[in-house]
Amino acid sequence: MSAWKCARKTSSFEPRFVRLMRFPGSRFRPASGTRSRRGAARVAGWLALFLLAGCHTPPKLLPPVRVDGPGWVLRQGQARWLPQRAGMVIAGEILYAAHPDGSFVIEFGKPPIPLVSAQFQAGRWQVVYPTFKKQADGRGALPAKHLWLLLPAALRGEPLPKGIVFDRLPEQRWHLENPRTGEYIEGFLLPPS
Repeated sequence: MSAWKCARKTSSFEPRFVRLMRFPGSRFRPASGTRSRRGAARVAGWLALFLLAGCHTPPKLLPPVRVDGPGWVLRQGQARWLPQRAGMVIAGEILYAAHPDGSFVIEFGKPPIPLVSAQFQAGRWQVVYPTFKKQADGRGALPAKHLWLLLPAALRGEPLPKGIVFDRLPEQRWHLENPRTGEYIEGFLLPPS
């Protein structure tokens, strides 16, 4: 029995083995039908990829909040944000609206360009970074990964997750930082009008 017939009977990777055995100028030819099986395998692979990958539907954004409604307190101020340790500090305006039920909306940017939008409402949270084309959302506890979501709790004096540092500075300024990542937010908010 030839080596090819023996290898063909024992090999479970026939198409790859056939490809490896082609030498320029050799009289070796793969068994008939191998090429069509490879083509069918490719088509089946691409079809499986498209069917299994499906469509990625972006998460639904939280509904817009009317901060001029009853109970909402609107404050504005200035802030500096360092998104990552080796990044550049971004300065801009901050708008902060809070409701007694714990809901809040924060927008930071350089008008008319929003850089960050954070919202918490009815147990759901969301952070959108339009300029970075990123967003995150979820339910329940606010994640320590997004400092913008922790800012209201820090301003109210509530306990923060382990590793997050909040300091009150002179002249009603504050500094919120994640020392592990180097991200920080520093600024001030004017009293409500």
